[in-house]
Amino acid sequence: MNAVISLLLFLASFLFLVAPVQAHMGGGPPFLKINDTYAQTNPYYQGQLTLTIPQDNAPKSYLVGRPIQLAIDVNALTKQTTIPPEFARKLTFRWYVATGDNFDVVSKEYKYESAVTYTFPKPQSYLIIIEAKAPSDTDYITLDTVQLNVLPASSYKLPDVSVVVGTQHADPQKSVLLVSQTRFDQSVTSEKYLWDFNDGKLSHGLRVERTFDAINDYGIGMIYHRVIDDKGFIADIGFTAEKVQGRLAFAPFGNMTTIPLKVVSYDEAQIIAQTKPNDSHKNAGMYLIIFFIILSPIVTALVIRKVIVKK
Repeated sequence: MNAVISLLLFLASFLFLVAPVQAHMGGGPPFLKINDTYAQTNPYYQGQLTLTIPQDNAPKSYLVGRPIQLAIDVNALTKQTTIPPEFARKLTFRWYVATGDNFDVVSKEYKYESAVTYTFPKPQSYLIIIEAKAPSDTDYITLDTVQLNVLPASSYKLPDVSVVVGTQHADPQKSVLLVSQTRFDQSVTSEKYLWDFNDGKLSHGLRVERTFDAINDYGIGMIYHRVIDDKGFIADIGFTAEKVQGRLAFAPFGNMTTIPLKVVSYDEAQIIAQTKPNDSHKNAGMYLIIFFIILSPIVTALVIRKVIVKK
């Protein structure tokens, strides 16, 4: 029986592995509960990538210093297409945490059991990795990963990612300009921008240029964009580049109806790249300060004049 369980776990691993390998891609009902609410499959998780993309979305953000309970619903896990009940109930679960720009700073402080509690003293994004193994196995296999955003205060604004794509007449032989238009919390003073074109390496910067001439006609290339603010909060989006009859098109993944993606001309993208979204808010604040500096002496003079007239 142990040999059978090990084989089933090996087969199940093709659906349940942490990025950048593979994910469970929604093959059955949700089985991870966070504070008694199920985490849903992350639509941006699409297979082998350089970026580690969480397999699941947490149902909400959480506050620093408050306990967060995570639990595997074993009954829901048995309804996964490759997980029979007698197999799932014999699994041993293991949990640990990763942080960093690519969730590559891994803690080896493990928690066990099917339900665990975390309390994070530092606000940032955390990746929780859930592994399992059969009784006869020595190695664990990843079942699920989920990103937890632990906020310093409920008013803190997580990065709100959007991308502008500028093409040169949709010609795949010419450079495409990709520009991040992400908005951040007003307290953020520095940001990082990562781009994954599914080629085994990461590009960096608010704007990147890229050609897609290697895509075959009717072929599709995956694009991921990650932003990290100076508090360590992470947000991702993903979309595709497709070549149809020699022309480039950019679109959301699969059945996703909308994502914050705008396709414009190359020249328009260059103009957009000159101003970051948060700059308008910062400039507005600066203009307000300047206005009061200029206005203050005038108001003071008018008040003094009014007092003298009354006397």
